[in-house]
Amino acid sequence: MLAAGFLGTWGYLLWNNNKQEQVQTQQQAQISKVTDEKGQLQKNFDDALVRLDSLTGTNNKLTAQMNEGNTEISKLKGRIRDILKKEHITEAEKKKAEDLIKELNDKIGNLEQQVAQLTQDNQQLTQDKQNLTQDKEKLTNDLTTTTAAKQDLGKEG
Repeated sequence: MLAAGFLGTWGYLLWNNNKQEQVQTQQQAQISKVTDEKGQLQKNFDDALVRLDSLTGTNNKLTAQMNEGNTEISKLKGRIRDILKKEHITEAEKKKAEDLIKELNDKIGNLEQQVAQLTQDNQQLTQDKQNLTQDKEKLTNDLTTTTAAKQDLGKEG
């Protein structure tokens, strides 16, 4: 009877040890999975931030181009005004003013095209930014959830 009890105890200990090893293996697999998911979420989040920074940089570049165009137009206007302020202008000055006005009209036409394009681009950038902000919020929430799950699994192990 003692031998049967001894064998039963050994059998139970082996079974219990095997069961604990299975639980530890499962927990380690879950921790590994959560860690991988967290890493992927972090990568997706970083990628989204890079895209957002890129869009912001593009927008800033386009704004600088617009400012440059406005500066050139201001210079032309000043030169034309200087000629027109004179009480008597020569034929050469008249021709110069006509050429400058033509150049001004060309620049204004180009600026109108740029404004139309920038307006369209800006609408697209605004939409992209909203999408990226939503993606960022989702990724942040997923990352928080994954981190909490990893910590819970770590506590169980």
